Amino acid sequence: MTRQYLTFAAVACACSATLSSTNAQTHIDPAASLVRPTVPLPSDDAVRAMLSDVIDTDKRGVGMVIGLIDAQGTRIISHGLTQKDGGKPVDADSMFEIGSITKTFTGTILADMILRGEVKIEDPVASLLPSGTRVPARGEHQITLASLATHTSGLPRMPTNFEPPDPDKPYTDYTTAQLYEFLARYQLPREPGAEFEYSNIGYGLLGHALATRTGTDYESLVTQRILKPLGMTDTSVVLSDSQRGRLALGHDATLKMVPNWDLPPAFAGAGALRSSVRDMLKYLAAQMSTEVSPLSEAIRESQRLQVDCGDGKTRSLAWGAGEVVKDVQLIAHNGGTGGYHSMLAWDAKTRRGVVILSNCTTDIDDLAISLLEPSIPYVRVRRAIALRPEQIQPLAGVYEIQPGAYREVAVYRDRVFLRRDGQPVREIQAEAELAFFNNEIGFQVRFDAPVAADDRDARCPGLTMIQRDGSSRSERRVDRPGTLNRFAKGIGPEEFDSAAATYRFDGNPRATMTLKRDGERLLAQLTGQQFLEVFPKDRDTLFYLIVDAELIVSRDAAGKPIALTLRQGGTDQRASRAD
Repeated sequence: MTRQYLTFAAVACACSATLSSTNAQTHIDPAASLVRPTVPLPSDDAVRAMLSDVIDTDKRGVGMVIGLIDAQGTRIISHGLTQKDGGKPVDADSMFEIGSITKTFTGTILADMILRGEVKIEDPVASLLPSGTRVPARGEHQITLASLATHTSGLPRMPTNFEPPDPDKPYTDYTTAQLYEFLARYQLPREPGAEFEYSNIGYGLLGHALATRTGTDYESLVTQRILKPLGMTDTSVVLSDSQRGRLALGHDATLKMVPNWDLPPAFAGAGALRSSVRDMLKYLAAQMSTEVSPLSEAIRESQRLQVDCGDGKTRSLAWGAGEVVKDVQLIAHNGGTGGYHSMLAWDAKTRRGVVILSNCTTDIDDLAISLLEPSIPYVRVRRAIALRPEQIQPLAGVYEIQPGAYREVAVYRDRVFLRRDGQPVREIQAEAELAFFNNEIGFQVRFDAPVAADDRDARCPGLTMIQRDGSSRSERRVDRPGTLNRFAKGIGPEEFDSAAATYRFDGNPRATMTLKRDGERLLAQLTGQQFLEVFPKDRDTLFYLIVDAELIVSRDAAGKPIALTLRQGGTDQRASRAD
């Protein structure tokens, strides 16, 4: 999952968005549960071959366990280790952090409480919290349980007072008092229910509010309402001694071991659960309605109940349904923490399901899609080659997909970046002179051979984007200026070596900005966040590609850098050099 934020409001997010490439959710048809599976899932040998490709060859993971459900029953296939060096094989009972899949438990609890008459879907969340708790509103429009459950509350992805002292364990110290402080001060940018914005703090608030209404804590609530009724004995927030002994330790995308994340009550409903594949298959079977359970009615309600979000779409409680690839409609949710990635999905038509738990943060959603529809290949890691500057300069420009929709390609030294309107910037790497790829989300780009016209330098007239669900064509627009290509010509990262230091913000001494050079890259880190790459716009200005912000260097009379100003969202925040 992507960690692309900057302001004091946000940091690396524990819990990823519904499905890998879309947040769209559409109606889930309860009648689909009547369709019996007819197409078997891949064989155990085929799944093992996939896992060997992904873990042993492509190095996209350390250990993975896959659970499958189809007409033949359930199966569990595993491969890899509980830790990169000296670990033991993972298996059906290995424990993993499941991240944002926790949100679907919270949504199911909400449905259960609605059926019991304990809450109503349109109840303001403030009515469930202690008396006097201030919750932001917009005019007469209040944040309701419905808007929290559908990510339309207007709350941001992360609270604005989230400033973890240890970025490796960012959530541990965030208290419920800080949650209430955030709510009291935050100003909603729009009316609740008006627009989708994925919010971890929103789901944390929802889980906390439901637990408060029932007079208990989140772990006790999820145990009473879901785990015990489904016979899930190996899912918890706090690990028992037995579970800790079976924990697959987490690793980052470089396969380096990282600490576990312990989510406090303020975030528990957003991503605190740990589980095993054996236990998660019980949950998947219940959600797919392949088995009758004490929660069958609440599960149907959580999937059936649709909330009008005011944008022409309706959404159910936590579940994403709407990724349609080659006629496969998936109901799914994934999850990601600092060292883990998880994915739970099923085909709404054929009633085939999959759960994947991995002790590496690398995205593995493509594996679930490929298992449910084998004609869609899973991502293979491609190997990059170096090109000369004259080979990549013709790629830069704006390409029209269709009227009003564009892709932009920018070139910085020997690197190439691509962005579609409204989407994050992705770096693409060459595997041949006109053939590029991105391993992060698994797509390829094929450029047309450069053509010279009207005494201009040769430029590629078009490109073809190849993704798992097909390809799309874009033609160059010479009359449309780009906004991505802001790189200064002839200025390299070494020219900012004198500015490499730690800077302390004048208005917030607890917050710092650190600038450093790592080889050919300049990196900047805001307190509690990961290092993000910045690029020279001119000799005193650096800009971010993945967030709309700049760092402006201030110098003394001798030319020594003495301060950095973070310019973002129309405001300037000055930080003075700390050394």
